[in-house]
Amino acid sequence: RAAIDEFERAEASDAPQFELEQPKYVNMMEKRPQRITVASLGLTGVRTELLELEENVAVRLRYSASKWDHPDSDRQAWLYSCQRSESLVELGELLVSLEAAVRALQLAPDVNERKPWRNEGHPFIGKHSRRFFANYGASDGIIVGWLPAEGDDPPLWHMVHGDDADEEDLDEMEATFALSNYDENRTEPTAEELEYNA
Repeated sequence: RAAIDEFERAEASDAPQFELEQPKYVNMMEKRPQRITVASLGLTGVRTELLELEENVAVRLRYSASKWDHPDSDRQAWLYSCQRSESLVELGELLVSLEAAVRALQLAPDVNERKPWRNEGHPFIGKHSRRFFANYGASDGIIVGWLPAEGDDPPLWHMVHGDDADEEDLDEMEATFALSNYDENRTEPTAEELEYNA
């Protein structure tokens, strides 16, 4: 009880209070270069990341006959602009220009990660179809391609809309509904289609 009374007297008095200094938290689970600091955030962080990226890319560009790092190149102006940038938009434009320097050295064509649509081998191909959209109404189009099922991925059909050339991919039920909507000249979706799309 005496210790409690002593503590309460110290609290009530104007005597200087002693506070324990808390240790600074450091995430020891992340390796030092991967730790996020205040400097990693915001405009400063993006600028730092972009300058580090450019430094790594510049080394590789030197060995690939790029003019990026030559004395008569725009690299010095790029670095100056990057260091003095005041917005993320400016940094984005600088990133695009750096990407253009790298892309100029690309020898192989871009690879499309998406498999090409098959335009034959299924009875839906070339058929007219109709889809309905909230606040828009009906949109007619044609099924122009399909991808068969592969692994866990179900088959898909690719529809191009005739009124605005918009495109969309449909699963089997959506494609079936779209074909029957057109064939039966429906002006609104069936209850079954509404339930499926809900």
